[in-house]
Amino acid sequence: MTEPRKIPRRTLMIGSAAAAAVAGLDALPAEAALDPRRRARFAVWDPITDRSTTAMSPRRVTVHIAVTRSADIYGPQKGAGGSYAHFYNPRSGAPRQHQTMDRRAAADLNGSNASISVEHAGLVGDAMTDSQLTNLAKIFAWAVIHCGVPNRIATVGNLSGLAWHRLGIDGNFGAYDPDDRRTWCRKQTGAVWSSAQGKTCPTNKFINQIPTVYGRAQDWLKTWGGRPG
Repeated sequence: MTEPRKIPRRTLMIGSAAAAAVAGLDALPAEAALDPRRRARFAVWDPITDRSTTAMSPRRVTVHIAVTRSADIYGPQKGAGGSYAHFYNPRSGAPRQHQTMDRRAAADLNGSNASISVEHAGLVGDAMTDSQLTNLAKIFAWAVIHCGVPNRIATVGNLSGLAWHRLGIDGNFGAYDPDDRRTWCRKQTGAVWSSAQGKTCPTNKFINQIPTVYGRAQDWLKTWGGRPG
């Protein structure tokens, strides 16, 4: 008997549901067609095996840093401790999508039931590259249009919108300053998005770029006119 032809996982791009079936990736039925509430058209579709099928209604897009410059950190396995994000944003090139946006991922601990999580390639001291800023802005704009995420930057009192992991981390990030996002954390929000204390994710430089991402997202919202093509 001839052994079935094996298809390399990294060749699975958007729309290749047949290839996914051959490769045994257990794609959910709705993945046969591109549904904007589930998948971003501009991202490489790279599903993780055994990912959650628990439905969710996202209220935020959460920014993470992977503390590596690797072009990809998943696949087909999950990350350390079984964690994984919806998207991985490399320093150049298109983002990779590992989970549909209407299903739970495992990057925000207790916040995962309402988060579209985005991991970023980068080391401590790095800022987001221009490519990463654009990719993240597009993901956020897409989530606003298609997934109902509020078009705002998260605050201590309201964690919906464009958020970052440190908002749910316990640690000492300097004296709390309501005008300095870098000082905001679990002490003020009460959110439990990590079991690790003092984790700086996604680092000060990334947090400083949140307004830039938000501004670019407004441009994409305007360009797409509420209906990305």
